[in-house]
Amino acid sequence: MNATEELSGFEARLLAELREVVEARPATAHDPDRRGFGRARRTVALVAAVTVLAVLAVLTPALLGSPRFTQPAFAVRTLPDGSVEVIVEEHFDEPTRLRQELVSHGVAVEVIEVAGSPSEVGKLSHLFVPEDAEGVEVRRSSPSHVWEFVVDPDRFDGAITLEIARAAQPGEHLYATGDAFAEGEPLEGLPCALGWPIDSAELARAAARVGLDVSWIAVTNVTDNSWGGKDAARRPDGAVFFAHLNTPETLQVSVLVPGTDPRGLPGKDWRDAGERYTSSCSPQTIDRWR
Repeated sequence: MNATEELSGFEARLLAELREVVEARPATAHDPDRRGFGRARRTVALVAAVTVLAVLAVLTPALLGSPRFTQPAFAVRTLPDGSVEVIVEEHFDEPTRLRQELVSHGVAVEVIEVAGSPSEVGKLSHLFVPEDAEGVEVRRSSPSHVWEFVVDPDRFDGAITLEIARAAQPGEHLYATGDAFAEGEPLEGLPCALGWPIDSAELARAAARVGLDVSWIAVTNVTDNSWGGKDAARRPDGAVFFAHLNTPETLQVSVLVPGTDPRGLPGKDWRDAGERYTSSCSPQTIDRWR
């Protein structure tokens, strides 16, 4: 979905809707040394036996109630002064349309392909805007992965970089990885059969059933804007916090150890995340795990 300078009534409504999404999300300070912001599903690098704090920006959108599957993906239009206004939400399908719109408005685009898990293939994994370049004004970019910026094609001599996920090769590290329970992912439908939350022992059996090796993280601390965990040599007891592929053959699973309360996370309660997993259950997805 997109809006151009020739806005129909329908397109204008889409632009207004996307603006509402942007305005509803808090702005964050920009780091001038960074040319892009990390995406929600990029793998978190953890060093063995070292406690790691991960900001909510790296948590699975399904756990945080992201509206990414229900909101318009982008809007591009030319302003009266000739500059180009762009609003983009990452992780949407058909990023080629965004590239075509930007190019048609005189904005240079560079496309980079990165390895992605099955549910991410073909999606815009990340967008990089050179914030310190002349002719670019970044109005908003946040952990919720919505960009709003204005480009002056006559002054901007750089390029907007679109990072698009492709199918991974065996053993290849995944840079764009979706929730392991999402459609097309190896554990699709597991919450339909087992309910939510899922015990780590049940997940271990399911992973073995589909031929996946598992690396474990024990989550021991959850605050309002972060969580802390350690690599675990053995499977921790507790409920699965989230899971995603690291490579096509390996799964990384974070487990809430007993006594850890996840309710400090903002947005939708972690315990209710199963509603997203089970809302589209079918006899086929359930039978897969029976």
